[in-house]
Amino acid sequence: EKDLLSIIIDQINSVYGINMTEEDKVNLDRLKSRLADSGEVKKYMEGDNSEENKKNFFQQQFNDAMLDYVNDRFDFYKKMEDNKDMKHMIFQTMYADYLKTNTPPHKSMTDQ
Repeated sequence: EKDLLSIIIDQINSVYGINMTEEDKVNLDRLKSRLADSGEVKKYMEGDNSEENKKNFFQQQFNDAMLDYVNDRFDFYKKMEDNKDMKHMIFQTMYADYLKTNTPPHKSMTDQ
Protein backbone atom coordinates (compact mmCIF):
# COMPACT_ATOMS: atom_id res chain seq x y z
CA GLU A 1 0.00 0.00 0.00
CA LYS A 2 1.33 3.41 -0.94
CA ASP A 3 1.77 6.03 1.73
CA LEU A 4 -0.21 9.28 1.60
CA LEU A 5 2.68 11.37 0.31
CA SER A 6 3.42 8.99 -2.57
CA ILE A 7 -0.23 9.12 -3.55
CA ILE A 8 -0.15 12.94 -3.51
CA ILE A 9 3.03 13.00 -5.62
CA ASP A 10 1.56 10.53 -8.15
CA GLN A 11 -1.65 12.60 -8.42
CA ILE A 12 0.25 15.84 -8.91
CA ASN A 13 2.55 14.36 -11.53
CA SER A 14 -0.30 12.78 -13.51
CA VAL A 15 -3.04 15.42 -13.11
CA TYR A 16 -0.97 18.59 -13.23
CA GLY A 17 2.05 17.40 -15.22
CA ILE A 18 4.36 18.85 -12.59
CA ASN A 19 7.45 16.89 -11.72
CA MET A 20 7.40 16.57 -7.96
CA THR A 21 10.69 15.22 -6.66
CA GLU A 22 11.75 13.19 -3.64
CA GLU A 23 12.82 16.48 -2.08
CA ASP A 24 9.28 17.76 -2.58
CA LYS A 25 8.03 14.60 -0.87
CA VAL A 26 10.27 15.40 2.11
CA ASN A 27 8.83 18.93 2.19
CA LEU A 28 5.28 17.57 2.09
CA ASP A 29 6.16 15.17 4.90
CA ARG A 30 7.46 18.08 7.00
CA LEU A 31 4.29 20.04 6.27
CA LYS A 32 2.07 17.08 7.18
CA SER A 33 4.03 16.43 10.40
CA ARG A 34 3.93 20.08 11.39
CA LEU A 35 0.15 20.13 11.11
CA ALA A 36 -0.32 16.75 12.79
CA ASP A 37 2.00 17.61 15.69
CA SER A 38 0.64 21.10 16.35
CA GLY A 39 -0.99 21.41 19.74
CA GLU A 40 -2.88 24.45 18.50
CA VAL A 41 -4.34 22.51 15.55
CA LYS A 42 -5.22 19.57 17.78
CA LYS A 43 -6.92 21.78 20.36
CA TYR A 44 -8.98 23.56 17.71
CA MET A 45 -9.89 20.38 15.83
CA GLU A 46 -11.00 18.63 19.04
CA GLY A 47 -12.84 21.71 20.31
CA ASP A 48 -16.49 22.57 19.97
CA ASN A 49 -16.15 24.18 16.54
CA SER A 50 -18.22 23.68 13.42
CA GLU A 51 -16.82 21.48 10.64
CA GLU A 52 -16.55 24.55 8.41
CA ASN A 53 -14.60 26.47 11.06
CA LYS A 54 -12.29 23.49 11.62
CA LYS A 55 -11.57 23.27 7.90
CA ASN A 56 -10.97 27.03 7.65
CA PHE A 57 -8.64 26.94 10.66
CA PHE A 58 -6.73 23.97 9.25
CA GLN A 59 -6.40 25.77 5.92
CA GLN A 60 -5.04 28.87 7.65
CA GLN A 61 -2.46 26.73 9.48
CA PHE A 62 -1.59 25.01 6.19
CA ASN A 63 -1.10 28.39 4.47
CA ASP A 64 0.96 29.75 7.37
CA ALA A 65 3.20 26.68 7.25
CA MET A 66 3.64 27.16 3.50
CA LEU A 67 4.84 30.74 4.08
CA ASP A 68 7.70 29.35 6.16
CA TYR A 69 9.01 27.69 2.99
CA VAL A 70 9.59 31.02 1.22
CA ASN A 71 13.13 31.45 2.54
CA ASP A 72 14.32 27.87 3.05
CA ARG A 73 12.64 25.96 0.24
CA PHE A 74 11.65 28.57 -2.30
CA ASP A 75 11.41 26.13 -5.24
CA PHE A 76 8.86 24.04 -3.36
CA TYR A 77 6.95 27.15 -2.25
CA LYS A 78 6.90 28.47 -5.83
CA LYS A 79 5.57 25.16 -7.21
CA MET A 80 2.71 25.36 -4.74
CA GLU A 81 1.94 29.04 -5.31
CA ASP A 82 2.15 28.78 -9.10
CA ASN A 83 -0.55 26.13 -9.19
CA LYS A 84 -3.41 26.96 -6.84
CA ASP A 85 -5.44 23.89 -7.92
CA MET A 86 -2.55 21.62 -6.99
CA LYS A 87 -2.08 23.39 -3.66
CA HIS A 88 -5.80 23.03 -2.92
CA MET A 89 -5.70 19.32 -3.80
CA ILE A 90 -2.77 18.84 -1.40
CA PHE A 91 -4.63 20.75 1.31
CA GLN A 92 -7.80 18.67 0.79
CA THR A 93 -5.84 15.42 0.94
CA MET A 94 -3.93 16.44 4.07
CA TYR A 95 -7.11 17.66 5.76
CA ALA A 96 -8.95 14.41 5.04
CA ASP A 97 -5.95 12.43 6.26
CA TYR A 98 -5.74 14.53 9.44
CA LEU A 99 -9.39 13.86 10.18
CA LYS A 100 -8.98 10.16 9.51
CA THR A 101 -5.87 9.71 11.63
CA ASN A 102 -6.38 12.26 14.43
CA THR A 103 -10.09 12.22 15.16
CA PRO A 104 -11.13 9.79 17.86
CA PRO A 105 -13.92 7.44 16.86
CA HIS A 106 -17.35 8.40 18.14
CA LYS A 107 -18.65 6.30 20.97
CA SER A 108 -21.83 4.46 20.30
CA MET A 109 -24.56 4.16 22.87
CA THR A 110 -23.45 0.58 23.60
CA ASP A 111 -19.92 1.75 24.52
CA GLN A 112 -21.13 3.88 27.41
